[in-house]
Amino acid sequence: MPVAAILLDVTHATNRPTVNMKRYGEVTLGGGPSHEFKVRL
Repeated sequence: MPVAAILLDVTHATNRPTVNMKRYGEVTLGGGPSHEFKVRL
C-alpha cells in the first residue's frame, strides 16, 4: 500500500484577449501558483 503520492495538475493562463477574466479569474504565466476551490453538490 502506498504511503505517499505526488500529484501534478496544470492550469492555463487567462491574461489573453480572448479569455473572460471575470469568469475565470486572473492567472498570469509566471505569476506563481494558483488554486481554485469548488463545491459540487
